[in-house]
Amino acid sequence: MTQRWLCITNFLLFQTCWWAAFYAQQRALPVMALCLLIMLWLSSDRRRDLYLCSTLVLAFVCEALAQWFGLLQFADATVPAWLLLLWLALILTINHSLAFIKRLPWWQCLLLCWLCAPSSYITAAHFEIFALGVSWWQFYLLYGGLWAVTFTLMVVINRHLKHVVTHTS
Repeated sequence: MTQRWLCITNFLLFQTCWWAAFYAQQRALPVMALCLLIMLWLSSDRRRDLYLCSTLVLAFVCEALAQWFGLLQFADATVPAWLLLLWLALILTINHSLAFIKRLPWWQCLLLCWLCAPSSYITAAHFEIFALGVSWWQFYLLYGGLWAVTFTLMVVINRHLKHVVTHTS
């Protein structure tokens, strides 16, 4: 498979996870897990991607803080597994279909994430997948900032992983 097709496949697998989570939440876990396994199997940089998966801890902290501060309200008292798997799928796009983001200066990555990310959460709240605990514009500012810092940190960690993985090989 060519690099271009790998990127397209990576993008489509992420979109499959996103839509599965959107429509089925917890019931989507098997489909999402299968997509994640395929993303890893097809990865041209599997070792680095596996190291990067450890940044899922940052995603959990981001979502837990959002819930603790009342920005997001889930039906259960914990961050749902489908949301963590969705983060994992997103993490697995950093070296592939979202590779362009690695080349941005950190502040451009931060601004792009702050601008783009909150809208998918606001849309999900509109469809009652979870609730926003604040008005949409407050959510956009507060959660957008939290999400942007989290994802930008993942991208910065990924840049450093390139050197770590290369030196340990």
